[in-house]
Amino acid sequence: SIINVLKMGDFDMLVDLNTNFCLDASRILSLIPAKMKVGFKSIFSDIFYNIQLDVSKSGITENGYQKVHLMLEKS
Repeated sequence: SIINVLKMGDFDMLVDLNTNFCLDASRILSLIPAKMKVGFKSIFSDIFYNIQLDVSKSGITENGYQKVHLMLEKS
């Protein structure tokens, strides 16, 4: 299965670009080894991501995507 192939990889960063929490996607990402896991802040994001993007203050999702882009440029 694709999950078994991904588990064997060595990833620096995984990014969940779902702005609304999706349990299935988060569970899949939790199975994949990575140093950094990035996702949007939600009531469950502490469980799945060590970097959380909070766009609730600005209300503009594009700001969150720009933050991800900046992180990827630096890594």
